[in-house]
Amino acid sequence: GKTVALKTIGLLTMMVQSGLHVPVLPHSRFGKIDRIFASIGDQQSIENDLSTFSSHLEGLKDIAENATSQSLVLIDEIGSGTDPEEGTALAMALLERLTAKKCLTVVTTHQSALKAFAYQTDGVENASMEFDVRTLQPTYRFRVGVPGSSYAFEIAQRMGLPKEMNERARELVGSQKDKLEGLIIELENRVRHFRELEQKANIKETELRGLTKLYRAMKEELDRKEQKIKREAAQEAERI
Repeated sequence: GKTVALKTIGLLTMMVQSGLHVPVLPHSRFGKIDRIFASIGDQQSIENDLSTFSSHLEGLKDIAENATSQSLVLIDEIGSGTDPEEGTALAMALLERLTAKKCLTVVTTHQSALKAFAYQTDGVENASMEFDVRTLQPTYRFRVGVPGSSYAFEIAQRMGLPKEMNERARELVGSQKDKLEGLIIELENRVRHFRELEQKANIKETELRGLTKLYRAMKEELDRKEQKIKREAAQEAERI
């Protein structure tokens, strides 16, 4: 879902720039964009002596040099194709540069360090595509403020990878990484739980509004009957 969301942002922005109608909510707003920079997909080339990482760097170099505060920058799997720690460090340096320039930037990553970077850095926000941990199926809902988990072990288990192999992989990944993924999954479970509570609360609120409206209507009817009875009683008293 991440790459689909990334491409959708770019496509809709280009449609707006071209004066085309876009399938969005009525209150949606688009900024004025001078250029769109996109680093999506693997552009490796044997002919041009470009590895996956070299081709990725070419795109990042162009972005770092030419993106402005009016630009939209889209980067898929930032810092990929090389040593994870070094790729993550380069990604952080680029994101710091783009944030300082006030570029509108959207990047995707599986690196936990970048999720922590987004949480700790002003002007940068985590987001994720929701994943149903019970069914291990994507929901295609975009959530701002919540980092995503890769669910590698859960998916591997569902795909039938040998249990002992999966357990060994959890051991090898290290306790800190596993702890972070566990925290993310726990956070997602809480988000889902609170969303369910919110839905129930909305239903109760709707019922309460309906009962309140019914109560007011009944009270008005009773008030009218009371006034009628008082008038009739006053008339009868006067007649007597």
